[in-house]
Amino acid sequence: MPCLVRCRSEVMDGLAQLRMAGWRLAIVTSGTAVNQLGKIQRTGLAEVVDAYVLSGFKSIRKPEAGLFEIAARRCGMPLASGG
Repeated sequence: MPCLVRCRSEVMDGLAQLRMAGWRLAIVTSGTAVNQLGKIQRTGLAEVVDAYVLSGFKSIRKPEAGLFEIAARRCGMPLASGG
């Protein structure tokens, strides 16, 4: 239920500080796409991140790399190989 979700001000402040420091931020989430989108919008997170990817809209689920590749691309960044 998106209407019940809140985001603490400390979290929002921390995310804003990360962006000011040059970090690119994305939300990658599984779950019902409409529900997750409602949460992201309701909490104000959509305004403090560079991108978000909802697996329900992409038919890819965590932990599949494709979901994270989409998030990185939307942030204008390559996804590092972790190796």
